[in-house]
Amino acid sequence: MFDASKFTVDPVAFTIRLGEFTKPIYWYGVLIAAALLAGILLAMHNAKYRKFSSDIVLDLVLITVPFAIIGARIYYVAFMWDQYFRGEVWYRTLLNIVAVWEGGLAIYGAVIGGLIGILIYSRWRKVSFTNLCDILAPSLILGQAIGRWGNFVNQEAYGYEINNPAFHFFPASVYIESRGAYFMATFFYESLWNLLVFIALYFYLRRKKDAKSGNVFLLYLALYGLGRVFIEPMRTDSLYIPGTNLRISQILSALLIVGAVAALIFRNMGDKKPAPGKETGASVDMDEIDPDLVLVRKEYRRNLTAETEGEAQPADDGAARDAGDAGEAGDAGDAGEAGDAGEAGDAGEAGDAGESPIQSEEPEQTGGETGEPADESQGEAEPAQQAGNGGEDKL
Repeated sequence: MFDASKFTVDPVAFTIRLGEFTKPIYWYGVLIAAALLAGILLAMHNAKYRKFSSDIVLDLVLITVPFAIIGARIYYVAFMWDQYFRGEVWYRTLLNIVAVWEGGLAIYGAVIGGLIGILIYSRWRKVSFTNLCDILAPSLILGQAIGRWGNFVNQEAYGYEINNPAFHFFPASVYIESRGAYFMATFFYESLWNLLVFIALYFYLRRKKDAKSGNVFLLYLALYGLGRVFIEPMRTDSLYIPGTNLRISQILSALLIVGAVAALIFRNMGDKKPAPGKETGASVDMDEIDPDLVLVRKEYRRNLTAETEGEAQPADDGAARDAGDAGEAGDAGDAGEAGDAGEAGDAGEAGDAGESPIQSEEPEQTGGETGEPADESQGEAEPAQQAGNGGEDKL
């Protein structure tokens, strides 16, 4: 039951009874299931922002969730080696390792295992690994925000003891029944931080649809790591690097912050839009080009070219006509000069023949007036007559 004075909750949500069979259902399991369901529904909603079908999320979850659970358990056992390997027989040790229902999961192990599952799925279905990570990042941080309340119910993941009675209230502190004292409510601090990170990631994914794939997940690593760096030193149940006093989650969070921020800066350095008129050399994403827009632009350019050629054609024809007229005039002048020279030559050579140099060019005419050319029959008869006269002289 819920104790308002000390803000504690009974770990058992309800009990299933079937005859002699009795099975308690714990709040921790209920909250984890609720976090998983909320994450799946959110990922199905976010899939459209990366142009995926919502059905792909269901297939992805079937692979990613088992890998995440295995990764979370392996990560925890690896840094709690002495607790699980205590000289017992091998099968007893193996059973202790598999008993996840007894607690012992690490979120960074779940992230690593989940990434392995996403990678396998992306290679299998030939889809973008980074886009899948972006889709799941808001779901992951939302699930963490909800799941931390399971730590509250189980009274775990708390911080150092608070001795000042002025802070003996939730959420400044949380009462731990097993120890009979108030401690820092670090689970709540992290849950609140995760909720803020979720809001940031969700709106970034929704509004920055043209952002590079992978940016959302990198933001998750950087922002979640930032909160964990400050909250982890407050906890009393941290995992340590064996043989040292270094908290593994704090060290890993610091490395992820540096790596994620550096990756974000490096990957987005060339995303600044050039000043107007300086867009040369910009790359074009062919997947984002609208085919209808391309056809419209081509048709517009074709019509513009036709109009330009149509306006220039009359000027070209007029120039050609002017050039033709000038050429004809020149030919006529040359012909006139040649005709005069021809007439003079013919007059000297032909003499009595009376042929006109332009006879062959003019249409046939008849007439006996002076200066008019004789027709072809007369031109032929006159030489014959002269030939006859010549013969009579010889005889």
